[in-house]
Amino acid sequence: MTWRNRGRRHALAVALALVVIGAAMAVGVLWNRPPGDLVGDWLATSVEVDGSSVLEPTDSSLPTLTLERDGRRLVARVTVGCNTIGAPATYRIGGGLTFGDRSTTLIGCPERLAELESALGEALDRVDRVEVDGDDLTLTGDDVEMSFTRLAA
Repeated sequence: MTWRNRGRRHALAVALALVVIGAAMAVGVLWNRPPGDLVGDWLATSVEVDGSSVLEPTDSSLPTLTLERDGRRLVARVTVGCNTIGAPATYRIGGGLTFGDRSTTLIGCPERLAELESALGEALDRVDRVEVDGDDLTLTGDDVEMSFTRLAA
């Protein structure tokens, strides 16, 4: 094989690699781009931590989760109607989802809402998977399962 042929093969390999990287970026593999159906507003229907339900039938305010894009980042906000918990989220192809360091507004809340907010924040820390099935979203992790239904736009 001549040097000229080696150079052409090398150029072809580089071009192919650039095409693959470009395609990966287009579908979000390298840029934390979650599928479009993940982004939106969600209402909690059940939250279980360590086998126990966090939500009680008497709760007058159910938690909502908002997942939105902020440039290349995915951002999550959770509220039960008092404070708002915010956190960056990292989506991984195949359904991996984790939340980063949380921030919280500091409004004085009724005791039940404060307890619920605390439990939700701790549950988010344990989440490592997400699944979207139509209008249903499920977050799971280490002894945590959180189920949501999409809110109408």
